[in-house]
Amino acid sequence: MTKLPGLEYVTSDERLKFNRVALNRGLAACLGLEPIRFTYNGQETIGFGAQTSLNHVPEAVYDTQDPLDYNDPESPTDKLAMSYSLIIPVTVQAIKDFHALYLTLKASHESLAAAHAATLAEVNDLRADFESYVSLHP
Repeated sequence: MTKLPGLEYVTSDERLKFNRVALNRGLAACLGLEPIRFTYNGQETIGFGAQTSLNHVPEAVYDTQDPLDYNDPESPTDKLAMSYSLIIPVTVQAIKDFHALYLTLKASHESLAAAHAATLAEVNDLRADFESYVSLHP
């Protein structure tokens, strides 16, 4: 494999990952995230608030132990930061959750469509029988 310049790589070799379990939150965690537009350091941008995200994807939030305001010696030193890349696995799981729901709804729809078609055929047969009866017994 070739490492492309300018791209960030993170070790992801499965042989180095132990105690692996399936991620059991996806859709619910993503629904709890609140994408926002905000101004930071004079620049308008988009992202998430760390405090809100902490309840839904705690692995993505960390305490920098930096002061909120470097110019204020009394400033709290619990500034939070986020690793947006850690939201990706939750997002992928949410997509998989949606896909499973889609397949369930699709199967239900197909079952209902087949039942509707059978009922419609039965109604048409009864209508034909009725019309035949009426034509024979005016």
